[in-house]
Amino acid sequence: MLLVLWHAMQSPYLPMPEKMMIIGALGYLIMPMDAVPDFIAGLGYADDLTSAMFVFKAVRKSIGDDVISSAKADLAKLFPDKDIDDELGI
Repeated sequence: MLLVLWHAMQSPYLPMPEKMMIIGALGYLIMPMDAVPDFIAGLGYADDLTSAMFVFKAVRKSIGDDVISSAKADLAKLFPDKDIDDELGI
């Protein structure tokens, strides 16, 4: 999901308001201080991934098949032994 958001943000076809939502979600993911600090085991990244999931659901209809296929290609390079369709869950 995060890799798809990354590729969608770089797509010239995605509208700017949706790109800004993706930038906000990915920026929140890397911020050291947020609602639930990341150093708390088990819960630290829950709020980060939840915000990314909500943004993904909001922009999913605007994401083209080219973005999905480029994310799948990147995952296939990283994990050649995995079934990429099952990993993305899309």
